[in-house]
Amino acid sequence: MKSTLNISSGINAEYGGNKKQLFGELESAVPVNTFLYLAKLFARNKQHIIDLATGVDLPEGAVTVRILHILANVTGLWEHYTRITHNTPFLECVVKVLNEINSQHKQWYQRRVRGNQFLQVKTGLLDSILDTICFYNDVGEKCHRVKHTHPYALTYTPLCIEVIRAGLQVTANLCVGNHAVQGAVWARLYPKMFTVLLKSIDKQVKNYVSCIMFHCTAWNGSQALQDMWMSEAGVSLIRTCLMLCEQPHCLEWSQLFIEGLICVEQFIPLYEKCTDDNRLIFTLLEILSEKIRSSPIGNKKQLFGELESAVPVNTFLYLAKLFARNKQHIIDLATGVDLPEGAVTVRILHILANVTGLWEHYTRITHNTPFLECVVKVLNEINSQQPIKFDQPKEEVTPDGSFAIRREIIRIITNMSCNNKAHQDKVRVLGGVHTILNHCVVDKQNPYLPQWSIVAIRMLTDNNQENQDIIRSLQSTGIVQDKEMEKLGIEVLKMDGDKPRAAAVHPTD
Repeated sequence: MKSTLNISSGINAEYGGNKKQLFGELESAVPVNTFLYLAKLFARNKQHIIDLATGVDLPEGAVTVRILHILANVTGLWEHYTRITHNTPFLECVVKVLNEINSQHKQWYQRRVRGNQFLQVKTGLLDSILDTICFYNDVGEKCHRVKHTHPYALTYTPLCIEVIRAGLQVTANLCVGNHAVQGAVWARLYPKMFTVLLKSIDKQVKNYVSCIMFHCTAWNGSQALQDMWMSEAGVSLIRTCLMLCEQPHCLEWSQLFIEGLICVEQFIPLYEKCTDDNRLIFTLLEILSEKIRSSPIGNKKQLFGELESAVPVNTFLYLAKLFARNKQHIIDLATGVDLPEGAVTVRILHILANVTGLWEHYTRITHNTPFLECVVKVLNEINSQQPIKFDQPKEEVTPDGSFAIRREIIRIITNMSCNNKAHQDKVRVLGGVHTILNHCVVDKQNPYLPQWSIVAIRMLTDNNQENQDIIRSLQSTGIVQDKEMEKLGIEVLKMDGDKPRAAAVHPTD
């Protein structure tokens, strides 16, 4: 040990600038071979460093640690010891030691975390909290039942709610990332206590219950989630949480619980369980729409060659199938038929219009040619049954079931035709180019319709000679006179080579 201290002192001493150069480097007071030898000793005894760094008590490793400190100082003197600072095998050894320490530390940390998770269950802390919640819930119910006979019992009700609220909050915190606690809580509270507590008069109690359910189910492979789908009580809890996302409740954790189900590919079974209630379907679609508006996660794994966002792409493929199945609802609403049950399909249309714009994240939906064919055929049918008119009355518009249907359909065609030659050709073959050209007019029921139609024509003709030829072959067939312009004494006439020109005339009485 004394020799290593002398070496360390020699390193810290002032360097002599008049030492001879050896092997092209400026020699210090301590020969470089000394440190090359220490590097070999470090490599030979590297396990000592790993053991000490991972918590193993190893007194004989202290010498190797001291050598490590000396080498750390020497490698900083790169002008004087280039043969050690340029020693690649020594660097490889150091990096491997660091990687091994990091790997073993992660394993130790995971074992420690698992131990802490089970500790909360083994010590009875969790059972005490859950016992308190159940006890005060029973007390609160009894006080509520006897309030007419014993009015003083009402004084206990606020206390019960406070205790239940605090107990649920602590339980929710313990459930975060703790599968042991989640399993114990689920076994104790599901389904009876969850059902009772979600009917509480206190908003925060319901919110904390939703928080616990979120942490127990919002991960793939959750046994709690499987239990919910396999029982009527579990499905009823999900529907209750969906109701709590509506006005006037709007509970944050209830919405996060539903979003968690969507993100673990449970949208389809959830949608099918709510088909008997359009209000719940609308709420579910609103939550999905809100999730889409949030920024997609850029570091998610790639699946089927596409960058997956927080919402699985299978959700939107399912919605595309629903749209194709109920396309007649869209046609009926757009042509003036009052069809309340078609409002769900219209909401699905709006979501698909937004999703197809995220072509970097959902290529399986934006490259779905059968879906594009269905959309173009729906637009053609709508235009065939009720052609859009140029000279429409300009009265105020009250949004109804048919509001913005044509615009959203053209948005989908625009998004799916962007940089996609096959889809551009498909739209032309189906006659969609002419149909979209007919929609380059202002329409009271479809705000920004001409703007989206122009963008659609731009996407359809981009690097597509055949579609450009269609535009080039168009000829003027007549002039549409606007009634508002006639009232002002203005008439559009053909002049100067068949080009339309506005001319002032005397207004008619």
